[in-house]
Amino acid sequence: MRYFVLFFGLLISVSAYVQVKYVSVVVRDEGKFYMHTVSSGNSLLSLQETYACPAEKIIEANPGIERGLSEGQLIYIPVITKTILHTVQKSETLFGISKMY
Repeated sequence: MRYFVLFFGLLISVSAYVQVKYVSVVVRDEGKFYMHTVSSGNSLLSLQETYACPAEKIIEANPGIERGLSEGQLIYIPVITKTILHTVQKSETLFGISKMY
């Protein structure tokens, strides 16, 4: 049983490490952009979902990308920011508010 718990803990920590993705943000004349290196399995649709950015905006920032993505290609994805105004109610916690949004 002890080995099972140890193996399970190791498996979870390795999978969590693999999923961590570091993305740089750069500022250009047009605004802020994520710098993304295309990897196997990436598509315009998957990038749109990952970065919550419309495909049209990604294409606009990277002319010619509509013809397809190449593994290792560096593309710029516009940073889309939303401002949410929330009035804190009595007994609300930061954790509870973060779950709402």
